[in-house]
Amino acid sequence: MIQNTLQGHIQECVKTSLKENSTIDLISNITLQELNGVLKDQIQGTPKDCTELKTIRASSGVYQIFPEKTEGVKAYCEMDIDGGGWTIIQKRYDDSVNFQRIWTEYENGFGNVNGEDWLGSKHIHRLTSSGNYELKIDLTDKNYNKKYAKYRTFVVGDAASQFKLTIGGYSGNAGDSLTYSNGMKFTTVDRNNDLISSNCAEERGPWWFKSCSQSALNNPLRDIWYWYHISGHNVKMSVMMIRKF
Repeated sequence: MIQNTLQGHIQECVKTSLKENSTIDLISNITLQELNGVLKDQIQGTPKDCTELKTIRASSGVYQIFPEKTEGVKAYCEMDIDGGGWTIIQKRYDDSVNFQRIWTEYENGFGNVNGEDWLGSKHIHRLTSSGNYELKIDLTDKNYNKKYAKYRTFVVGDAASQFKLTIGGYSGNAGDSLTYSNGMKFTTVDRNNDLISSNCAEERGPWWFKSCSQSALNNPLRDIWYWYHISGHNVKMSVMMIRKF
């Protein structure tokens, strides 16, 4: 009886306050323990990320998440790939959005959450500093061949650290082109933090550059993922997603 009442409350609240353009499906056998863990935040409409939304059996789509309680941001939640619960932090596939942006635009986020976008470096920091997050990168070439790279450790530092990258624990079949950037600060056209005299972002778009090689998924001309490229593939589409564990 109590479980049914809680299910009813959470279903109505989440449907009216969180989801846009799709339906939330709650499984009838959700446990009291699961409800207990998320009831307060979901009733208040402040899920931290898509992993929390997965707990209440949300479907893929756009949600308002709250990496920080006082500031929400719209994000696409991927609930169908590799177990679901993924928060999309970057998506490129049709060149409809210009990714050659300045520091503050990357900090705050830009683009179309239903299309190409960057969630925002400050939001990525708030998420990845709040617990253990893994990163999954899905890459597709012009012939629609697909590869992926997954990292068990993914942390983006705060603005004071210049959104420094901590990355490790690679697995996948796309090759490891991001560990090379471990420990690097973020670079944009108006803020150069790479280790060479020129600014890599001017030609290759904002990224965690050491030198202008290995990876650059915000390249205005085409995504760069070195180990995939040397196998004869040019990346056409990229999706970066994170999940708490």
